[in-house]
Amino acid sequence: MKRIITALAILLVSIGGFAQNSSDFAGTWTANISEKEAESNDDADVEMGLEATDNLTFTGNNYSEKTVFVMSIAGTSKKTSENVNMKLTVTGAIKGSWTLDGNVLTLTPDKKSKPVIDVQTSELPGMLKTLLVGPIKKELKSAIMEVSRYEVLSASATELVVKEIPDPKDKKASTEEPETVTYKKN
Repeated sequence: MKRIITALAILLVSIGGFAQNSSDFAGTWTANISEKEAESNDDADVEMGLEATDNLTFTGNNYSEKTVFVMSIAGTSKKTSENVNMKLTVTGAIKGSWTLDGNVLTLTPDKKSKPVIDVQTSELPGMLKTLLVGPIKKELKSAIMEVSRYEVLSASATELVVKEIPDPKDKKASTEEPETVTYKKN
């Protein structure tokens, strides 16, 4: 009997602790991703980079999300010493509602809210710009209008760690490892 009471007490404390953390969702949370890669061959030295910032703001049962991706390519021709610096900045924003059911966080975009999508380029050749901008906008709009589900791995007053729950209907998602993202509270 004592073990049952102890187990129930531990369960109540852990549920209470998690419920407290879920109310601490209010505010803005930021995740940053930074990747760089360098490549060199007989013709050129090239550095590629990706900087991404995802801001989630929770207010009551509503959320807003703004994601910014900055992709850059810097290269120098070894034959002509010509420098190339191309940059593509993609911004997407959406509003919606959120729920927390157990440890499953669900973000549901508002179907009536028009997503904000912007693609800016710098020193990208005209043909490449034409080929990239339209498809990127279309793909981003599709992605941010989907319902997102995450398993909350841990939550505190300053850090939120979530793991994507793949859509069972998405065949590609079943072959990829779900992504884990760490957000820090601003």
